[in-house]
Amino acid sequence: MLTGVQVHDVYSADLQSARRTLPDSGLCFRALETTNDLQTLPAGMEEQVDAQSGLSCRHLVENDARIYLLIHGEQLACQLNIRCGEVTIDSPTDLRLRFDAGTAFLNYLYTREPYRGRSLAES
Repeated sequence: MLTGVQVHDVYSADLQSARRTLPDSGLCFRALETTNDLQTLPAGMEEQVDAQSGLSCRHLVENDARIYLLIHGEQLACQLNIRCGEVTIDSPTDLRLRFDAGTAFLNYLYTREPYRGRSLAES
C-alpha cells in the first residue's frame, strides 16, 4: 500500500569553478579531512560542530566525509559537510545514494543565526 511519495531533486555543480574568496571579517577557514585535523580545532569547537551534524564529526571524517568550517573567534559561524561514496539520507524512508570517485554529496549546510545574511555559505 502506497501511503506517500517523496520527490528529491538532484543538482550537479562544478565546485572547482565556484570557489570564492573568504570575506575579510575575522573569519578563519578550517577543513576537517582526517581525524588528525580534529586535534587542531580550538577548545570546544568539536562539540559545536557535533551539535549541528547529527552524527559526530569524528564519525563523519572516519567515514570519508569532509567538514568545512568558518570560525569567528571561538564560535562556529558556518559549517558544510560533504560526503563521498555511499550516503544514506534518513528521511521517513532511508534513501541511499552512491557517488563515484570524484563526485560528492553536499550533505549539510548550516549558518548560525548571528552570521546569517552575510553570504558566508557562498564563501
